[in-house]
Amino acid sequence: MTRYPYICSMAQIWQHTHKLRYAIPLSLISFYHHLCAQSTNWTNNCLVTSRTNFYCEVTSRPNVRYINTTGAQATTLLVKSSVGTIQFQATGVNAAIIVNNDTQSPFNLTLEQGVRLNNTGSAGVFGIYAQQNTTTNFTNAGTTGRMGILGNLNLTNNNGGNIARLAFSYGNATITNNATITELANQAQGTMQNVSNNGTISTFQITAGTAQNVSNNANATIRTLEVTGTGTKLDTFTNSGTLTTFATNNNSTTENFTNNATLTTFSNGRGNLRNNVYQMNGNATITTLTNNGTITGAFNNGTNATITTFTNNGRMSNANQTGLNATNNFGTITTLTNETNASIAFLRNGGSSASNAMIGNFTNKGTITTLQNANIAQTRNTINNLTNSGSITTLTNMGNKTLINTLANSGTITTLTNATGATINQLDNSGTITNNFTNQGTINTLDNKSGGTFSGSLINASMITNLTNSGTITQGITNNANARITNLTNTGSRVTLSSITNNGAITTKLTNSGSATITTLTNGATGDIKHIENEASSTITTLT
Repeated sequence: MTRYPYICSMAQIWQHTHKLRYAIPLSLISFYHHLCAQSTNWTNNCLVTSRTNFYCEVTSRPNVRYINTTGAQATTLLVKSSVGTIQFQATGVNAAIIVNNDTQSPFNLTLEQGVRLNNTGSAGVFGIYAQQNTTTNFTNAGTTGRMGILGNLNLTNNNGGNIARLAFSYGNATITNNATITELANQAQGTMQNVSNNGTISTFQITAGTAQNVSNNANATIRTLEVTGTGTKLDTFTNSGTLTTFATNNNSTTENFTNNATLTTFSNGRGNLRNNVYQMNGNATITTLTNNGTITGAFNNGTNATITTFTNNGRMSNANQTGLNATNNFGTITTLTNETNASIAFLRNGGSSASNAMIGNFTNKGTITTLQNANIAQTRNTINNLTNSGSITTLTNMGNKTLINTLANSGTITTLTNATGATINQLDNSGTITNNFTNQGTINTLDNKSGGTFSGSLINASMITNLTNSGTITQGITNNANARITNLTNTGSRVTLSSITNNGAITTKLTNSGSATITTLTNGATGDIKHIENEASSTITTLT
């Protein structure tokens, strides 16, 4: 029987038969075409004892590239460590050393430790390439340059494995990294259904499509994670290792982010500092962000960016107050909760002339060192409802572009400032405000409730519409010259207010009621009290 040489296309069949001046029987043409559809190029490098049309254990170094074309069943290519470096100068579009074009059956590829795919062709060539509608199952312990995968992918990058760049598009992918991936990119319409990192990913970019169930596990590292591009989505991301930079941008969406370890820099809708004006980009959205670990560096929620629910159970330890190096909300945080035993070193709401920052419901049960509602905004920076049952060392409402709608304190605020032009609509205190409080802006309603304490003095230097005391103001109330209180009420059994000194105007009424006591009431030379009402069982000891 004539032995036909190994040939891989109808053109090669024709060229070979023409050269040898004999014809291959038509009955054998389909056999050759089927054989060539699988491991066509490295047959001579396969271990002979195990070689089949669909299985090749490569034990010697090939000098051509491998192309897996459509076949009736799965093809397996196992490249043994003894092969070492496979070097090839590929040219042309999507040129690669190993190519999967099989749109019918899976391609199982294994590179053992010590194998290296070195494509020395022009820039943009690949070590491994797979076209659309293919399925590639890749187990890697070797080294490869760029990978371009347009079909389905199941990747396990084992100890010793090193992938320079993996660009994934169009199909579905499951990726487990136990070693090193320098660049990982989700592009076009790709869906990464599961990504588990136990090693190091230097840069993980999600520029299109969707990445789901991403976990950076204990002792693992992702240096930079970027979610950017209109319609791009990161759904369920858990960090239990080291995450240096997490940035989202340009109408992307991140849902369910949980940080259990260390996050150095966070930027939602990140931007640049130009001429001291914050140029923040994008309309990114994070639905749920939970920090159970430590965020050590800058945290920026950018202009037009939104975090729907942000819960801090850990530490935000960045105390830097300079520009984008600080912790800033330039966009919208709908619900922000700093839980019991959690801490925030510094948080600024606003500070960009291009934005109107908003925190909807802000609940502090833990510790906040410095909280600023900044006076740089397009129109106004707002904290809608601020509830403190923990500790805030310094709380500053900074100026005429700032509003705190409701401030309810049942914990401790050491220093509270409502600066010139700033507004607090409702201030309810049933906890402790430690230092002297001077209101230089506007407070519509200030209610020091039963159990509430101002440990120093309460000084009004501007405007309070309704001021009610049912608790303790240790050093009394002073209404400065040119300041105004519309209604001032001291009320409650066993409530004793040491002094009221008025040098401004109490324009409607001063009321002492409910068996309360005012020890000294002084109306100064510039003072004007429209009406004083001391109800039955209440006492004003000295009136001057």
